[in-house]
Amino acid sequence: MKRQHRVSICATGAFAVVFVGWVALATSNGSQPPPAGQVTLPNSPVGQCAAAYLEALNSGDDDRVRDFMQRYRKESYIKKHTMKGLLKTPRMVHESWGILTPIRVAHSTDHEVTLFAWASRIRGFAELHFEMDEKNPGKLVVFTIDGGIDRATAEGTLKPIDNGIINTTVESVAGILRDSYVYPDKGEKMADLLIRNKSEGRYAGITDSRVLATKLTQDLRAFSRDRHLGVHQGSLPTRTAALPAEPGQPTSDEGQVDWPNTPAGCKAKAYFAVEDNGDVLRRFIQKNFSKAVLKEQSLDSIFGHHSVMRSASGKVTVHSATADGDYAVEVSIVTERTGRERLRVEVSPKPPHGITTFEDAMHKIEPTAEDVRGNYGFRKVEVLPDNIGYIRFDMFHESEKALKVAAAALEFVANCDALVFDLRNNYGGTWHMNRFIASYLFDKAIHLGGRYNRLTGETEEWSTLEEVPGKQFGPDVPVYILTSPHTASAAEAFTYWLKDLKRVVVVGETSVGAAHSTTDRSVNDDFWISIPISRTISPVTKTDWEGVGIVPDIKVPASQALEAACQDAAKKIQARRESHGEES
Repeated sequence: MKRQHRVSICATGAFAVVFVGWVALATSNGSQPPPAGQVTLPNSPVGQCAAAYLEALNSGDDDRVRDFMQRYRKESYIKKHTMKGLLKTPRMVHESWGILTPIRVAHSTDHEVTLFAWASRIRGFAELHFEMDEKNPGKLVVFTIDGGIDRATAEGTLKPIDNGIINTTVESVAGILRDSYVYPDKGEKMADLLIRNKSEGRYAGITDSRVLATKLTQDLRAFSRDRHLGVHQGSLPTRTAALPAEPGQPTSDEGQVDWPNTPAGCKAKAYFAVEDNGDVLRRFIQKNFSKAVLKEQSLDSIFGHHSVMRSASGKVTVHSATADGDYAVEVSIVTERTGRERLRVEVSPKPPHGITTFEDAMHKIEPTAEDVRGNYGFRKVEVLPDNIGYIRFDMFHESEKALKVAAAALEFVANCDALVFDLRNNYGGTWHMNRFIASYLFDKAIHLGGRYNRLTGETEEWSTLEEVPGKQFGPDVPVYILTSPHTASAAEAFTYWLKDLKRVVVVGETSVGAAHSTTDRSVNDDFWISIPISRTISPVTKTDWEGVGIVPDIKVPASQALEAACQDAAKKIQARRESHGEES
């Protein structure tokens, strides 16, 4: 049913931090009591590197961090990332997490070490992994730091793994990659890589499941540069706990849904009673979907879509069903893996009332109080000097009310001579808002792009809307998008498509590089994998931005992007006025 994106960052050869884990830790588990004591790091080149990093980080002194970089990083690496950029993350870690005290060395060899540390300010645990160049032991080539680690993992009280578990895990991950990864050729190559690493003993002797998950993830991401791809310890997570009732909907006992006694209600009830994802589901679709739909999309295509949708969602519990006349019903559900969703089922008015529509209706759900307080991500709208419109929004929200807020923001700047969208802090969201805003920037319907799904073999195409509720800017008004290393997912899609169509000028820094949608799959009782199964397609380049991000047209530090965009816009506005014989 609908995928819910997980946020995760892990870099090979770069200093990267996962902050989301800390947020979840602080809000859901509360602060944890500190561990008993500190551990001594190995007296090896990599152990000395880890100790030096912690000493520099804990000092909070940029000069000491700079000394660490110059000693342990290759000169080519520093030139590529710039020293200014390399100092940012350690500073953020120190300010947010406080002092990191090592409490356990989980894995250690001559050239790599994985350790867990206690973070004083967050009062939680972190995992750090260091890997030195085997040919040049004095230089660090891989470093990752991850937050939100549970106590059992950090203190090593989980059941240890053995070579048997390692072998079956690697083989299972390889099989999933071959069957499901969004790029089949890359999936095959990554599967071969893991099997080869296993045969060469790269994973032999690991006893900590977290360490194995980290090493597998690093190997996969080093090859694919796909930040959505990752192996995780533990059983596949579920997200059905403590979900409140929907506003305005009566609660019901498990299995006691009050289904509307209408043609649509009866068809929807019958659909959700089908628990099998194989032959039984196929026969149900063949019998209960309208002949027109089956002719247009084919039985195989519809079955494939519903089979994948069900597998990605896990167990589904129906929460409520609301009739919209006799021939439509909206069904609120809670899925095992993606939480609350709402689906709309429509049937033909003519008997036997075959199903004609089965679609996501989440964008129609009433937003939460937090969404409303946050103004659906819209933070600022104003008219700047030179009659330049400015809109900052930090997410692409999916509700109808969010679309109304977006329309109001666009109406406010409708008579401006240029427009700036500030997406420097926009982490993404859904495609509904993406397409809605893009539709204001043209005077006719334009094909934006598509999304290919490996499991179904289908490509969903996206175009601008033919009509919007306000004044369209048309193709001639200069439009700018501000980006940063925090611009991600749907915000990147918005930027990428419009950049390829040469409708916008992108200003700032390269974006995150998160173009793929994922599903979570169980590997075995000890591990699960988040695997990309679909990718965005540009109508111009036929590619996406996964792993590389969107490179700005005007490259400046993100903090200077607005100023640079306004300067460029002012020149264009002035030139346009002069060409029309207008006064400034």
